[in-house]
Amino acid sequence: MCKCHLSEFGLMSISCWAVALMSMVLVTGCGSNDEGRASVRGKVTLNGEPVDGGRINFTPTGGGPQSGGVIREGEYDIPSTMGVAIGENRVEIRWTKETGRMVMNPYGGESLGKIPEAKEAVPSKYHEKSTLTAEIVDGENEFDFDLEGEPTRRYR
Repeated sequence: MCKCHLSEFGLMSISCWAVALMSMVLVTGCGSNDEGRASVRGKVTLNGEPVDGGRINFTPTGGGPQSGGVIREGEYDIPSTMGVAIGENRVEIRWTKETGRMVMNPYGGESLGKIPEAKEAVPSKYHEKSTLTAEIVDGENEFDFDLEGEPTRRYR
């Protein structure tokens, strides 16, 4: 048992500080924030073109928190600290791509001028109707997705 004494300056001895620190470590534990999660990386192309500026999301099929990341120059990398839940996950991929046209700004009309038009480039079978899955295991995972097809046109 530690008997903590205050020095003439009102400070505890070093040994008492050490005991207090060890007690806090034992109470709070040394676990990481990424338990039950794993890192995932890979490549994503659409009709052979690397997806640049898209997004990939993983949702556990048995329920639980969703995780995802940005796809840059055809690659994504999700570290375990923000990782994907271990087990089967449904995968959704989106990519809003500029069409090359200029359109009126929908939030201000003529007063804000024209902005580049952007539309979803990935067919809905890879996002809202996705059947893509990935079985995530503990540790590092790598999944490449070679998507094909034209976007589903809902707006004209």
